[in-house]
Amino acid sequence: MSVFSRNLPEAGVKRAWLAVMLAVAIMAGSPVRAQAPADAIALDRKLLAEARKDSEILANLTYLSDVIGPRLTGSAALQRANEWAANRMKAYGLVNVHQEAWTMPEGWQRGTATGRILEPDNGRSLALASMGWHPGTNGKVQGDVVILEAKKSADLAAWKGKLKGTIVLDGPPHVLVALADADKPGTRPGSGVVPERGPRLTPEEVAAFAREKRAFLHREGVVAVLLDAGKHHGLLVTTGGWTGTDRPSASNRLPGLFVAHEHYALLYRLARRPAPARTRVELEVSNKFIPGPLVVHNTIGEILGKEKPDEFVVLGAHLDS
Repeated sequence: MSVFSRNLPEAGVKRAWLAVMLAVAIMAGSPVRAQAPADAIALDRKLLAEARKDSEILANLTYLSDVIGPRLTGSAALQRANEWAANRMKAYGLVNVHQEAWTMPEGWQRGTATGRILEPDNGRSLALASMGWHPGTNGKVQGDVVILEAKKSADLAAWKGKLKGTIVLDGPPHVLVALADADKPGTRPGSGVVPERGPRLTPEEVAAFAREKRAFLHREGVVAVLLDAGKHHGLLVTTGGWTGTDRPSASNRLPGLFVAHEHYALLYRLARRPAPARTRVELEVSNKFIPGPLVVHNTIGEILGKEKPDEFVVLGAHLDS
């Protein structure tokens, strides 16, 4: 969702859009805030006052979240959100409101995801959620749980020929920060995981090994991969994606699921028991890929200024989720 602002909006444009522009401006300009001239500071204060008075931000966010709901890229819900956003723009006085089309190679639809421990027969169901843009299981599947601790190619090679039909735990459980410290400076927002110490791989190296590991596990015939959600209170993660320009189903060929931290730790403890003890799990995930290409839209509108109508300020925000 984007707003093109030619110059600054005059009074009469709804405060919700002023607040959106203010938030983006503050994030973009905060490093040089100390150097801002007096007239810029006065404008900031004026915009803040407008944003705090009769704001519609919460009402809009509530409608997007509660009425339209999840808006995955390429979904029918996102299309409804595009249409809703365009209507709101028009109601707020924006001009040249339109939808700009682009295409994506394939869509994805989240289904249900369930899991339970079969052996030992402790009656435990698992709290889990599928990774976004990953396949389902095509019905119920079962497998012995295996712990895979691999940080480099040589670690993977040691598992060759040993993983067919297994359900893989991707490493040991995360170490979580103390709950009382979760929101303190130094922690990653939204994460309860203690940051790693020592030398770390670059993002490119991390991505390259992740691709290598996915391909290896698929070739070896693994049933599914389980990851620790790494959050307090049993919270889950539903994120996911794919790389490159090809269809996500071309690279994401194994079901991947985030498991609530305590349940992941339980599976880890059970899987570490010496033989002949076995840890066996049943999974059922009903995700599906939607054949593409799919046409998706960005919702565009303009706030037209008067003093410098040929100059543009471009602001954008995620409408999908």
